[in-house]
Amino acid sequence: MTVLLDLSALDTPSRLRGIGQYIIGLASGIRELKMAGELDIDIDGIARFDWRGRIARADGLDYLGTPVHPNGYRWLGYRTRKRLGLQRAATALGATLLHVTEPVAIPRPGKTPMVVTCLDLIPLILHREYLGRLPWQRALRRRKDSQCYGTAERILAISEATRNDLVEHLDIDANKIDVAYLGVDHARFCATPLTEGEGERVCEKHGLARPFLLYVGAFDSRKNVALLVRAFAKSGLARDFDLVMGGAMEDAYRLPLLALAKAEGVELAARFVGFVSDADLAPLYRACHFHVFPSKYEGFGLPVAEAMGCGAPTITTTASSLPEVAGDAAVLIPADDLDALSDAMKKLAYDDSRRAHLASAGQLKAQEFTWQKCARQTVASYKRALA
Repeated sequence: MTVLLDLSALDTPSRLRGIGQYIIGLASGIRELKMAGELDIDIDGIARFDWRGRIARADGLDYLGTPVHPNGYRWLGYRTRKRLGLQRAATALGATLLHVTEPVAIPRPGKTPMVVTCLDLIPLILHREYLGRLPWQRALRRRKDSQCYGTAERILAISEATRNDLVEHLDIDANKIDVAYLGVDHARFCATPLTEGEGERVCEKHGLARPFLLYVGAFDSRKNVALLVRAFAKSGLARDFDLVMGGAMEDAYRLPLLALAKAEGVELAARFVGFVSDADLAPLYRACHFHVFPSKYEGFGLPVAEAMGCGAPTITTTASSLPEVAGDAAVLIPADDLDALSDAMKKLAYDDSRRAHLASAGQLKAQEFTWQKCARQTVASYKRALA
């Protein structure tokens, strides 16, 4: 065995977030390369090990993890086990390279060199929102991130924007960073027509009786969901459409957004449908009038690629990596611009030809992102590290 791929995040609540999608997608891409005879190095997955690294075994690239509810999950125990045990486990299994797939609890340096994936630098770049305003908090985070990525033989960034952030904010040598874009599962996120009763099923399940605009994602401040609610109210589209917002949401986010929708007079049209299952996500993308993703920072922006793959006309922003993902196949507006977002939504809602053009262009653009391509770029980084 030569390379160990870290799958341990699949046994945490991160399995249902972007990190989980990335790990599962990358592993599936590597499996396909292996089946096609394109791999000339051995790659296996590791998920289960103890903090001493003694209970360790290769878990295979088809490991999908164990669903874990976020309430009560013991993050401290997970991070301690990973920081202390993963490097030891890699050594015990005789690996010559370890790929750490998330920047949480980076293992201490050891005998096995590491490739580390950088998904984003959100806390460092948006430090006032995620760390607070005390100067030492940002300095401490910068030191932590520098140590995290500085111990790696190579760094995998999931976009050029993330690569540039590593260079600009952490002074990392650009020659040490490889870019491997995320992929889209085109078997799921495709623009095939809704099957008989599929649209009705998903709309009935979520209580949707009118045409709707769709947002799916998290609700922390960088996602700009409050701006989306205000733009929806300003556009006047509540007369004809619902604004459906999907994603797991704690009361700390839900209650202020409900109050905002009420204050803006769109409480009946603003629909918070909660977590959207895998079975419902692609049908919702296909059924929506258009998709809106107003984020002001993304390491990649997977919902944009997946929505476009389903043929959903999309509005997103010019922030960070989003122009790389959307290209000219989506409506791009400046982040935090209420008027621009409101105007874009209003124009797109009643422009049938524009929506048809974006749907077609989006499908073509989404085809550029595959997990096989992500796997090839990742394997190329492994070879550079092994060299």
